[in-house]
Amino acid sequence: MHHRLDATDPLGTRSLPYGKSTFRKITQKLYQHRSLALLFKRASTALITHNIVGWEGSLTSLPSIVYNCKSDIESPPPTVNRPDDVALSVTSFPTLGTAYAAMYGCTQPVIESTIKCLEDFGGQAFHPLAMPVIFAELERARLVGLLDREKEALAKRILELENKLRGEDQSSISEKADSEPTSQTRDCESTKLWMDVSSLQNGLHSLRTQLQNMMEHSGNLATTYFKSPVEGSNKIDEHAEERRAGSRIEMRLREMVDELGSKIRSCEALLGGMSLAAQMESNYYTRRDAKVSIIIANATKRDGSQMRSISLLGMIFLPGTFLASLFSMSFFNWTPPDGNQIISPWIALYGVLVIVITLITVWGMRKWMEAEEKKAREQMAKEVNSDGDSIV
Repeated sequence: MHHRLDATDPLGTRSLPYGKSTFRKITQKLYQHRSLALLFKRASTALITHNIVGWEGSLTSLPSIVYNCKSDIESPPPTVNRPDDVALSVTSFPTLGTAYAAMYGCTQPVIESTIKCLEDFGGQAFHPLAMPVIFAELERARLVGLLDREKEALAKRILELENKLRGEDQSSISEKADSEPTSQTRDCESTKLWMDVSSLQNGLHSLRTQLQNMMEHSGNLATTYFKSPVEGSNKIDEHAEERRAGSRIEMRLREMVDELGSKIRSCEALLGGMSLAAQMESNYYTRRDAKVSIIIANATKRDGSQMRSISLLGMIFLPGTFLASLFSMSFFNWTPPDGNQIISPWIALYGVLVIVITLITVWGMRKWMEAEEKKAREQMAKEVNSDGDSIV
């Protein structure tokens, strides 16, 4: 098992504690197939493959099975630190009961878990599927651990959406406007969370498919390399232990397949709940905006009717009032005696008073309009919040 190094490679499994020449020697001594190079380059969901391979040298006449396994580096969220993705290459010679394995990118917990699993296998640690099933256990624990954290966050976000809708029913329009930036940030986080869980769900689907293929391969091993003697013959059953180990491996694989199926179904339920909560939120805002639009339209209609009435009155009375005031003012002497002025010297005082009184009137009118506007906002908020309990 190769320890993971702190190297520039973001995936980590390609970083080895020795050079290229040493790597070539190790691959020759441990019968590492050249497909290992392609395995390192591949960035995809979990991969577990097997191929029949022939070798040059002393073992050239013996059949061998090459297993290549690589962790899922596509489904976990990009922000997740992934120091536990590994690559595994196993070359098994079933007729000899020998297997050569190399695991790359191992952390100390991965090494300890692998050693413990090999100890549990005991004398069957050289079974062709022993190391691949250990890899499957590590990958299952890795993806399920990531999924459980994301699921918890997603379930929490669904509850926050519900509480958000109920809380907004009790808040005012201004409070809703103040919380808008925070809501937008949370919406972005919800979208990313949904994508992360959906991606992990796809990763679980892929791993489940690989485990099902391993189950099928385990059955093939029992009927080919480890088949029992013909009934009635005097041959010794040399592969009884291998078949029993294969049965235990197949049973464990079936348990993992069932567990992954349960996790996938719970993912589907949570993703469906998130979609439903988002749809409820969208419907709520759509109805609220429509109601606000209706209220504004009605208020505008009322204001328009009042303004038309005021304008009509102004057009009727303003010309006559202006002319009557002009001709009745004492500032003008329309028939002055000889030597008298037509315009009074007090007209300047009149102009100053007109300006001052006009400013006071405009100020008072503005204050009155602000009070009316505030009253209208409160009335609008009251009418909008009257639909408080209708979330769905």
